[in-house]
Amino acid sequence: MQVAARSYRAWKTRLPALRAIEDAKVIDTLRSLKDLDSKGRPRPEILYGRRKMTVWLRRNGFPEVSKHTV
Repeated sequence: MQVAARSYRAWKTRLPALRAIEDAKVIDTLRSLKDLDSKGRPRPEILYGRRKMTVWLRRNGFPEVSKHTV
């Protein structure tokens, strides 16, 4: 597929969307739950469903997260 040089340069210099940044933060937080705790056990939050995980994320720095994002 050919892309015009002007379009490519505009894409390269454009800042990422706020939604993409917020989604990346949520994904990093969710992936960090797979890490083992200090006693070598998995964290209990890894087993949460959509409802509990949404509440957990809202309590831990993501007040605007929706159930559809989770």
